[in-house]
Amino acid sequence: MQRTRPTDSRPNRARAQRSTPEECRSRLEQRLIEHAEPVLKCTQVLKGHTYQLAAAVSFAYNVGAGAYCGSTTAKRFNAGDWKGACRAMNEADNGRPQWVTAGGRVLPGLVKRRTEERALCERDL
Repeated sequence: MQRTRPTDSRPNRARAQRSTPEECRSRLEQRLIEHAEPVLKCTQVLKGHTYQLAAAVSFAYNVGAGAYCGSTTAKRFNAGDWKGACRAMNEADNGRPQWVTAGGRVLPGLVKRRTEERALCERDL
């Protein structure tokens, strides 16, 4: 099966090209590597912590490496508060959901994504 992708990584159906699943996987892997590097640079403590690193890279892939590196999650990882770092992926200190809105609205897809990232992050803690 082929997938449609924009030629410049931005939505633009008029210039879309077909890609194989292998090409899509390869591009995704490259983008994840691009996000893993800044995550490891600002939270070096994640080296060797597979689940927490995977969750942090997924989070950074979605919110941006700069936002991740300035986040409570990154600060808590660096402070050694691993459970607090994972919790901060989708919950503020006051218990309210965070990182789940776009355009001022809570998006169910972001709620699901953050819940999954947090669950992955909390594995083996």
